[in-house]
Amino acid sequence: MTDYQAIDCRRHSELELHIMHKDQLILDWVDSEQQRHQTIAYATDIQSIKGDGEYLVIKDNNDYTSRIRLDRILSFKIDINY
Repeated sequence: MTDYQAIDCRRHSELELHIMHKDQLILDWVDSEQQRHQTIAYATDIQSIKGDGEYLVIKDNNDYTSRIRLDRILSFKIDINY
């Protein structure tokens, strides 16, 4: 089992709206070693992985797809420069 902590419903809904609008986001997050990162990418989906939590699927400008666990996202906002 994992130490995943479900995120606030409002934040979850905001992420879903960004996915629907195909928004490019600036995401501040921490990895499993607690190192902080900032990533600019398009939010494309939210995936639930049984026993591991929920993940935001993102795609960068080079079409590289990755995932960030939702409870590791510190903040997100629309990138107004795209």
